[in-house]
Amino acid sequence: MRAREKGFTLIELLVVIAIIAVLIALLLPAVQAAREAARRIQCTNNLKQIGLAMHNYHQTNNVFPMAASKNCNSDPPTSCPGYADWRGWSALASALPFVEQAPLYNAINFNFAEEIHDTVVQPMNSTVVRTVVSSFLCPTDPNAAIQNTNNYHACYGTTSEWPTGPNNGSGSMQNADGMGSTGMFAVWLSYGIQNATDGTSNTVLFAEALVGDNKGNESNRGVGTSSPGGKYRGNGVVTGNVVASYYQDDFNSSPAASAAFMAGLNDCLTEWNNPASVKITSHRGYRWASASEGSIFNVGQTPNDKQFPFNVCRPQGNPSQSDNGSISLPATSMHPGGVNTLFTDGSVKFIKESISRPTWWSLGTRGGGEVVSADAY
Repeated sequence: MRAREKGFTLIELLVVIAIIAVLIALLLPAVQAAREAARRIQCTNNLKQIGLAMHNYHQTNNVFPMAASKNCNSDPPTSCPGYADWRGWSALASALPFVEQAPLYNAINFNFAEEIHDTVVQPMNSTVVRTVVSSFLCPTDPNAAIQNTNNYHACYGTTSEWPTGPNNGSGSMQNADGMGSTGMFAVWLSYGIQNATDGTSNTVLFAEALVGDNKGNESNRGVGTSSPGGKYRGNGVVTGNVVASYYQDDFNSSPAASAAFMAGLNDCLTEWNNPASVKITSHRGYRWASASEGSIFNVGQTPNDKQFPFNVCRPQGNPSQSDNGSISLPATSMHPGGVNTLFTDGSVKFIKESISRPTWWSLGTRGGGEVVSADAY
């Protein structure tokens, strides 16, 4: 009799393939989780470095940087070339020397604003504004640095009004009254640790936010390429309904103020859910150099808000315009479960997206007098 040839039968081969497939299926999520853990650590480190930069700036100047600075030696600032109450160099720009970007800072011509208008770069500062700074990008955000170049935003608290400080020039923003903000940052106005009367460990300084995906519905200013606009949660919505009550100096100051602000969010939600909407903006995080185009946020929406799944709520204007007329610019991320958040004491904490709205509002203010338990977030 002929000896049986050695080798696998078809059934044995299929069993081996099935076992390998099961092992791969089990390993892939673990590999992805490990990669995300590494990206989240890098994001945390970026915020930590920003925190150190802010505190080094504070040590030198006794205050944190302005959310948007007016460095032109002219008053009112609107007589400066390109400066208006929604223009100005961001807190990140002011802190560049403290994140090892002194040459970039020295290249800025502060006699001119960072841009002339939305996405129209001031020629005197074009090289600086268009420079991509890797430490301002979250590695988990798939759209970072493709069109929009900043993931880290300074907190202006429970203010839905544009947070302009005194001497606000033209006052052209909706209800702009020079009141500043309830957070640690405001336009043309600086706050310091002395203003964080709620305690530095209970006051948000910075948080991350997704950038837009460049699929808004407005292309003439380089902020979108789609029609009616991609409803990716890094994008936002513009309603065109100018309602004064939506704009609050502190929407947590009274039940009436909170109700008015929430009505504005619901107005944006209605527009967002409109299948035929043509008012989607993908402008968020456009440039780290500018406050009005992507470097400040408020705490109106909770992190990765499921109830209001958009990244900008602007009840005025049109999608080609920047974020300066928005009532809500939330903290958002692609990290599962929440966002990385920098507190005023320099610590970085991962804030769960399950945090309650009142708790998040309390953490956003520097002097609201709220008592927040550490186990609340």
